[in-house]
Amino acid sequence: MRSRARSSAASQCILVMLAVIPLLALLAAPSPAYPQAGADRLIPLNYTRVEETVKLFASFGSRMTGYPGYYKALNYIYSCLRGLGLKVINHTYKVLVPIEEEVYVEALKPFHIRVKAYALYPNGVNPSPTPPEGFVGPLYYVGRGDLPEFDGKDVKDSIVAMEFNSQDNWLNAAKLGAKAVIFIEPNDTTYYECDKKFLETPL
Repeated sequence: MRSRARSSAASQCILVMLAVIPLLALLAAPSPAYPQAGADRLIPLNYTRVEETVKLFASFGSRMTGYPGYYKALNYIYSCLRGLGLKVINHTYKVLVPIEEEVYVEALKPFHIRVKAYALYPNGVNPSPTPPEGFVGPLYYVGRGDLPEFDGKDVKDSIVAMEFNSQDNWLNAAKLGAKAVIFIEPNDTTYYECDKKFLETPL
């Protein structure tokens, strides 16, 4: 398992909208029932348009400040607002962000395979890097990381694979001496699950 990350000062750009309500027109379409919808009537949302827009943003990849997807999203929103005739003001300033350079998980035996991975957001000031040679050790799968899942497994100095939707059970692996935890991507998750992957101390 290997991860490389660095901090970089990237430009953060805020789009200030001088008019907000017309933005709804991006995702709305006139309804035959309201051919001349006025300010006193709601224009039904075009859910197909909403879905297409969500898929478009998802296709940009990470929209973390400084990443290519961030600038794609920024330019798209800027163009849409300008297309509505709104006056858009750019406020640009510097902000420190982590830049992921290379992350992968490599199995050496019984067969060789390398899988692309992604680093979690830094825990406090710790960007979660690995040494240049990476982490090497036996790999154990522990499901959702409940303590009974560790029975019979010598996880000290090992690498633990765990379901992402496991709340803060990754701490069980840390307490038992694991070198690293690999979270397995779920089909869906919640903000609560994401929040449980961080501490107030930079562990």
